[in-house]
Amino acid sequence: SSDVGSSCLVQPPLCPARALFAAAACEAMKHGALHPPGHGPEMLQEHWILHFCDKPEKEQLLMWLRQEGLERPRLFADRLAHAEKLRGMSNKWYKAVDYRRALHCIMGAVHALDWPPAEQVSFSKEQTAEVAQAMLPVMSNAAMIFLKRGDFGNAIIAASAGLKVAGKLPAEETQALRAKLLWRRGIARGEEHTRDLDEALKDLKEAAQLEPQNQEIRECLANCKAAWRDERKNDPLRYRPSGQSHSDPAGDPGDRAAEEPEDAAP
Repeated sequence: SSDVGSSCLVQPPLCPARALFAAAACEAMKHGALHPPGHGPEMLQEHWILHFCDKPEKEQLLMWLRQEGLERPRLFADRLAHAEKLRGMSNKWYKAVDYRRALHCIMGAVHALDWPPAEQVSFSKEQTAEVAQAMLPVMSNAAMIFLKRGDFGNAIIAASAGLKVAGKLPAEETQALRAKLLWRRGIARGEEHTRDLDEALKDLKEAAQLEPQNQEIRECLANCKAAWRDERKNDPLRYRPSGQSHSDPAGDPGDRAAEEPEDAAP
């Protein structure tokens, strides 16, 4: 099978929820328009998959799915079941350390759950919730696969998308997955090419608050804090406290200690 690329796009994915302009869309359709004024063909396009790959890569993915007998079905319930099947297949390949096939399958699951906004606006509240419930673990798994493949930009996109989806569901139902998504995004934000230790630290602190007994998260948090302190020492101009003299950019250790983030322990 041919590999499917994974370019990093800058804009966040569109969540699979009702578009804010649903009322305008319905009104326009009543008058024979295919889409509401000002939104054009975007209402008719699927958005999720194109935030992880470009159009030629999407065509490669669809060809691979056809070759494997994994084409997307048409009916709503069948598409949900198909996404779950592909997520299970992705887990199998992930455990076998075949991250290429794991990525193909998880992107196939994203494709199965990718409806254009023009169709989303006709969903019932129950259907919208079902799509969110299905997409949440898919985004969590995708973030982990991207991490394993060293694609930290897409890991951040997948984790951020998953957190947006989680926001559509009751908080008590999503706590464990939100912790995983924050943890994975925090790891990606600590990597060299996507490095933002301030944001990584925020993510890992929140993950540790959600799952205080998770030792792996706490170890990542401790490592991030150490890296954060080292970065402050090595770049004192960037981290000079407000009001501090230019003649002493590094400040004294007491000043720096006072500025360190609070520990994530509850």
